[in-house]
Amino acid sequence: MTIRLDKNDSAAQKKKKESALELAHNKIKALEEAKIKLKQKLARLEAISKKEEKPYFLWHLFFRDIFGKKKDSEIGFDIVIANPPYGVDVDKSIQEHYGLGKRDSYGVFMSMALKKLLKPEGHLCYIVSDTWLTISSHFQLRQQILDCHHLQKVIRLHGDCFKATVNSCIVTVQTTAASKKHNSAEIKVLAADLTNLSTRKNIAEFRDKLFHLEEYVGTSTPEFAVYEYVQDLLEISTNQPVIVGSPKLFLLLDEINCLKNREVIDGKSIEIRETNFNDKNLKLIDLETIIPRKRERRFG
Repeated sequence: MTIRLDKNDSAAQKKKKESALELAHNKIKALEEAKIKLKQKLARLEAISKKEEKPYFLWHLFFRDIFGKKKDSEIGFDIVIANPPYGVDVDKSIQEHYGLGKRDSYGVFMSMALKKLLKPEGHLCYIVSDTWLTISSHFQLRQQILDCHHLQKVIRLHGDCFKATVNSCIVTVQTTAASKKHNSAEIKVLAADLTNLSTRKNIAEFRDKLFHLEEYVGTSTPEFAVYEYVQDLLEISTNQPVIVGSPKLFLLLDEINCLKNREVIDGKSIEIRETNFNDKNLKLIDLETIIPRKRERRFG
């Protein structure tokens, strides 16, 4: 658009054109300043890329050969291995960006790897707090994994692994290829409880179980236990807890296939779930319907 001042313009027309010219000049000036700042940022990034030590992890810059590929099926890493920080709350904006119910940093690292870092059919292998397995505030994280990907292994570890306030677990997940339909009824989860095997005092036995878990499926002893079940078992409870235990325990969590009735307890009408467990008919109730939960436990 061309703006010209004419001697025959009225005072109002002249003022309007002068305002338009000033606005255009301001926009041009802002664009020139933005261009200078962009060049400065590019220069800094180029300098960082040439340094041996990097101040932070910019995967799109440092791995341009991986994330610059044209096919979606080739973009991303084959495997991401990490021990992300936990017990640190991220900004609420980051929590919302990744669609999580809890601000704990390790949940963000897990979600980010699945959504941004891994290629289709890539593998995540993390050591994290085991609180994400069951607590309700990590439901969204479990949902992201179970609804879209294959939860391959969950291995609960002894408390002396890191000597932290919470116990840790190893989790491996395989992302689903866009061309394949995710079917949790056809894929299996291997769940191992090694919480009684010290990672420091029983090193040989711990390593043997860790590296040969498949050979111990179905074994349950006071020291360790290894189980295997189809992933869709985790969907029979609305909270979708990841149980590291016998598949029979899922009968106690079943909220879909069980028989439901109501009974009056302490003057309240309470929903009762009935299930057959070890040839015995059990009646199950949610204690929160009788004793309201005031506050979620910090560590599950």
